[in-house]
Amino acid sequence: MNFLLNIIVRMQDVDASTKGTLTEQEHIAAREHIANGQLRHIWRTPAQSGNWSIWDVDSTTELHEIVSGLPLYPWMTVTVHPLAAHPLMPHVKEAALSRSNT
Repeated sequence: MNFLLNIIVRMQDVDASTKGTLTEQEHIAAREHIANGQLRHIWRTPAQSGNWSIWDVDSTTELHEIVSGLPLYPWMTVTVHPLAAHPLMPHVKEAALSRSNT
């Protein structure tokens, strides 16, 4: 299943040292999810602390477990948009987006 996530991070209550450590841990976690094919794409949001990303996971439960386990999760506002193939794009099959075909 594919999901588009908008994540906004607000850490104004966190000291700089802790913020740096947590951000480093977040980047390590993201690289792991990229390597295993769960995090398919990620874009920064200019002038904001956040991102848009495409996730490919087996279920909403798996997505919740991953996102809620991220180091910055306590400071995140997450909006989840489930994605499905559009009938105007018959040549693009939802399975083509799946990590199982990469």
